[in-house]
Amino acid sequence: MSRAANITFLLSGLSSRTTGEPIAGGSVAFVEAGTTTDKAVWTEKEKTNAYYSYDLNEDGSAELFGEGEYDVKVYDADGNLLYTIEGVRLEQTYYGVRSASSSPVTMASTDDLLLIDTSAEEITINCIAAASWERPLKVRHSTGSNDVIINPSGSETINGSSTFTFNNTTIEIASDGSNLVTTESSAELSDTDNDTKIQVEESADEDIIRFDVAGTQIGTIDADGLTIDEVDADVIKKDGTAIAATAAELSQLNGVTVGGSGAGDIVTTTDEQTLISKTLINPVFGVAEDALTATSTEINTACNGITATASEINTACDGITATASEINTIADGITATASEVNTACDGITATASELNLLDGITTVSNSPTFVDNSNGNPNVSDTVLDVDSILNINAWVSIGPTDSGASNEWTALDEMSSGADYIVVRFSIDNSASSKTPGAQLQNELHVRQNGSSEVRSTDNRVAMVSSVVDDTGHSFVANVTEATIPVDGDGVFEIRPTTIAEYTAEVISAVLVGWGFNP
Repeated sequence: MSRAANITFLLSGLSSRTTGEPIAGGSVAFVEAGTTTDKAVWTEKEKTNAYYSYDLNEDGSAELFGEGEYDVKVYDADGNLLYTIEGVRLEQTYYGVRSASSSPVTMASTDDLLLIDTSAEEITINCIAAASWERPLKVRHSTGSNDVIINPSGSETINGSSTFTFNNTTIEIASDGSNLVTTESSAELSDTDNDTKIQVEESADEDIIRFDVAGTQIGTIDADGLTIDEVDADVIKKDGTAIAATAAELSQLNGVTVGGSGAGDIVTTTDEQTLISKTLINPVFGVAEDALTATSTEINTACNGITATASEINTACDGITATASEINTIADGITATASEVNTACDGITATASELNLLDGITTVSNSPTFVDNSNGNPNVSDTVLDVDSILNINAWVSIGPTDSGASNEWTALDEMSSGADYIVVRFSIDNSASSKTPGAQLQNELHVRQNGSSEVRSTDNRVAMVSSVVDDTGHSFVANVTEATIPVDGDGVFEIRPTTIAEYTAEVISAVLVGWGFNP
């Protein structure tokens, strides 16, 4: 949501361009840039109380907020026009985040994300009227076992019902102008009539993935592996064709030792014997030997200690392309569960060493972490970096957390997670000039790069630029607020360089930390 930005040059006060004294008792008026049409400013960033002109304090200052492009007219205490500041551009991006742990919660039009804690009780969120929604709302329930209930306004509905209840997930709610719908949920993937679906949270925090087809649960996956609820000869298929052996037939292999000592039966392709606790010496497997080149000793080693069920072994052995030595390496002493071994073996062409690498892999999220603060402006750090006080014009300088080794320390970076790949920073640049040649082009640029990089300044690493033309009185003013993603090294350090294309430097350059994140 767009919010008004602070008109920062008014905070320090306006001065007469002839005497240099503060314009005590003067005023400022605001019009659309390049026109004579009045344009509103506000006394707060929420844009509640609008003004088109405003009286200055005794020191020539005022705290006002604006949005868009303005020409600012400056008057003395007698109402005489002193000068005009042209082309002032103001814009600020805001993301509304609130936390709640008690019921009920009343939704505000400025909400983008609600963080819900139901540790104490079930929480109901009362929504604003569907016609008043400006954008979707995300609701995240990550703490507590009680439910979260979405309650539409009046007689309005959500997904066609009077309320919507969920638990331990994140949902996104949107308005169609008359009613509400959920557009995103990480708890369930289902078809239109909701009888075929995959659920990850049927009950609170159960940690089970459930598979339903045509209204019937056919299987689950939990910490112990994969369970097929209804097993018959046609349940497990390959390329649309049921695997020939049934679970009952495979169960007859229980207790067989291949390559052991003692007499036993020799089974051929035409022999239909049932083998229970038998020892096979140099067995001949008929058709099977065409596909399986391992010796009886290798098979015995590979099968020793496997805990997979008969149906899992049947599936695992169908279409394997690995060699006998790879099978032996995979099966002997592996710590994966039976379901993991079954999945890994079904038609996989990777070598044993490649499959071994799959054990214990973790993923990294590239969603940014926003700064937590107490300054009333969400996702912006309390500690403002006075950039212009540390810059060396036309030279790179480094900035980093405390004790990071950077030439300049910024304490706002101290809370950044270790190993972060990038930070998000909001820069504010106010430039002014006086006694310059009318018509002269004035320009300032900011460039950033990762610490230690040999990258030269270019449009690719330029994160901010302000430019203006000196007016007929020899004065110029320009302001800019911009947000940039900056790569950092392992210590959280980056480099910055200002470039001045004129006879003056930036009057005020400041920065605030928005957040940080990790590359995927």
